Amino acid sequence: MGFSLDAWTGILFTRDVFDGTLRLEDAHLTILWRSVKLSLLTTVFTFLVGFPTAWFIATRPQKQRALWLFLITIPFWTNLLIRTLAINEIIRAEGC
Repeated sequence: MGFSLDAWTGILFTRDVFDGTLRLEDAHLTILWRSVKLSLLTTVFTFLVGFPTAWFIATRPQKQRALWLFLITIPFWTNLLIRTLAINEIIRAEGC
């Protein structure tokens, strides 16, 4: 099996049923562009929020850094705790 661009051709183009010509697939390109745009916006937003936060923590005295890191990680822990409690409610013996 050799190198082929058939997969990309199938994503970017659609083949006409009657004469076999290729047409540009607008829906796939729209979704691809939307995904790229969303990833770039997410990267920029994360940088704009994350860099100042990291700078703030890095400039605190050594004894305060652990506290600030702890305060930032609390939301992640609560998310895990809520999901664990929800799964326990679903699979418990008295459940539906």
